[in-house]
Amino acid sequence: MRKVIDDPRLMVRVCDLYYNQGISQQQIAKDLNLSRPTVSRVLALAREQGIVKISISNVDAVEHWELERKLEKEYGLQEVIIVGENSSEDKMKEALGEAAARYLEYTIKDGNTVGVSMGSTLYEVISHVMHPEAKRVTFVPIVGGVGRVRMELHANSLAESLSRIYDGKFVPLHAPARVSSRNIREELLKEETLLPAIRLTQKLDIAVVGIGYPNEKSAIMATGYFKENEIDSLINRKVAGELCMQFYDIKGDTSPYEDDNNVIGMDISKLRTVPRSIGIAGGIERANKFMMPLLFALFLGLGIYIFTLPGASEGYKYIFTINPKGLLNPRLWIYAFGQAFFSLSIAGNGTVIYGSYLSETEDVVSSAKNVAIFDTLAALLASFVIIPGMAVGGAELSSGGPGLMFIYLVNVFNGMPGGKIVGIIFYICVLFAGMSSLVNLYEAPVATLEERFGFKRPVAVGSIAVVGCIVALVIQGIVSGWMDAVSIYICPLGAMLAAIMFFWVAGKDFAVNAVNQGRDKNIGPWFVPLGKYVLVPLAFIALVAGAILGGIG
Repeated sequence: MRKVIDDPRLMVRVCDLYYNQGISQQQIAKDLNLSRPTVSRVLALAREQGIVKISISNVDAVEHWELERKLEKEYGLQEVIIVGENSSEDKMKEALGEAAARYLEYTIKDGNTVGVSMGSTLYEVISHVMHPEAKRVTFVPIVGGVGRVRMELHANSLAESLSRIYDGKFVPLHAPARVSSRNIREELLKEETLLPAIRLTQKLDIAVVGIGYPNEKSAIMATGYFKENEIDSLINRKVAGELCMQFYDIKGDTSPYEDDNNVIGMDISKLRTVPRSIGIAGGIERANKFMMPLLFALFLGLGIYIFTLPGASEGYKYIFTINPKGLLNPRLWIYAFGQAFFSLSIAGNGTVIYGSYLSETEDVVSSAKNVAIFDTLAALLASFVIIPGMAVGGAELSSGGPGLMFIYLVNVFNGMPGGKIVGIIFYICVLFAGMSSLVNLYEAPVATLEERFGFKRPVAVGSIAVVGCIVALVIQGIVSGWMDAVSIYICPLGAMLAAIMFFWVAGKDFAVNAVNQGRDKNIGPWFVPLGKYVLVPLAFIALVAGAILGGIG
């Protein structure tokens, strides 16, 4: 017997009213003398039979739409939101925070109980919540947070901030996030003052958690709960990630880190019982993490190989021969000083970009020391490869320029077993090294196009890359003279102006606070006088002397 809902005419009629005319199902039922469930079944059957086909136009305008759907299907997730690629960790966190804040605004409902973990990414989320509509919302930290370091990143602070934004209720968890043993943890969880918060974590409607990885920049270290040696130990034991200050391996198993997971708060295994758990994660990985160590390894291997070749001794003799008269020549020191400005990218875009994108937890003094040390080591390693390689080929050892790497080393590769393969790998690594240098040079104009003119990042990067290629081809014949001008004039001038602004204009307090921001121990009183009375005059001397002597020769 044919049912009413099988009538094609009725299906077309109902679909036209609902989809084209925008009439509600309730009103359609009244107008056609049908029940409300019947109207719903008619609409469903019409879609099954192809009478109605729903398409969503301009899906491509939503970035990563297809990937999000694939991840949802693969891992059984309710919803995945992917933010675009970002050039720095801080920009990435800001983008994650903005996206997560929009999601929370329409996800949190009236009367919900929301659990909040800790971290810098969640801090960004809270700073972007703007127009919440939900009422009578209770916020509770799912991790303790008692301390004096980076309190704004602790769960208590974040949950309290959200309660103020939503004009809701805040239930604190007055306990340290982590204790020294499981026994202490179990005893603390029995404390009467902690029970209101602990009980609320057992009946959450929503949990908002940051997903991270333990490293020197992570919130668990910034807040003082973990030391560097503990982080190193976790990494050595193949930790895959961190959630609510609890660690897990690649399979999601927490048992290998049981002794490390002495956290006062919600066990992450309980997150599965929460109706909606919202995890926020992000990370930036670069090919240079692999390519740069490989390049150093190749340089080291080449150095050992060249050491065995006849004629290499003349190169080492050239390197280690000291000319006392040459050391008395001021021109030598001016050239070396100018080269230092150039090599370290002092006052160039590198300083501006890396400084502006640097995490607040970064120890800039330690980083500066490492840059100087490793830059010197890299230069020495290169000299131990290239100059003896030139000696092997009978080249003039005092010559310079691109030929050092792209002519003389090629001769070395051609003469060694499997040299062509090694050479290909070597120059690919060199390519990535050059690209890493371009990142800081190009980021300033790329960021300008993004922030000032509203360009999407791929378009901004592509535009600057095209302009850069055109300029490079146009100035090819003057590159040598131009680079000398940059080294001897522009870099010292930029360094001098930057030092004047930092130490003289911004003032002592600004300089000291900026340098101490990520340090455990404050910098000594020598810092400001060194900048004012040593760096500025030396940069001026390098500029004037370089102009008089005519560059780096």
